[in-house]
Amino acid sequence: MNKKMGRPIKRDTNKTEKLNIRLTKEDKKLIQDCADKMNISKSDVIVKAIELLNQTQQQIL
Repeated sequence: MNKKMGRPIKRDTNKTEKLNIRLTKEDKKLIQDCADKMNISKSDVIVKAIELLNQTQQQIL
């Protein structure tokens, strides 16, 4: 019986794509502050922000 080792997947889909971005120190701190307050990862903060922006955009159009 071979069990997969490693970090368990939290979602239904694997996150296989990578995106490298450059930020100012202030932008990075804002993301970290949000992550700390919401108790989620920085990646999840960015994903939630994108989803919110997309919803807002759809309401405007």
